[in-house]
Amino acid sequence: MSNHNNLRRELRREGKTFETENDTEVAAAYLTAQMDKGLSLGDALEKSLDDLDGFYTFVVGTRDGFGVLRDRIACKPAVLARRPLRRLWFRISRAGRAARHRKRQGLGA
Repeated sequence: MSNHNNLRRELRREGKTFETENDTEVAAAYLTAQMDKGLSLGDALEKSLDDLDGFYTFVVGTRDGFGVLRDRIACKPAVLARRPLRRLWFRISRAGRAARHRKRQGLGA
């Protein structure tokens, strides 16, 4: 995320505190601030597409559900696989996805 320093300053002015200089903590505080203002998780994630800059993939959970968000360029894709009694989270690269597609099409790896 490229605008985390500016967002951190804005969120500090709104009363949020931070323990690290990590951009992921800023993203979590941003989403929390949006939900504190009354937005649902889904609406907060939608709003973040306009407010957050850079490359990111987030998996966010609340007691009411979860969401997965990728930046508009989506160079860090997220994949969720659900299996009985467990959930598996992982990320794959574009190269890995392209290689699997070529193999399925009979074009080799």
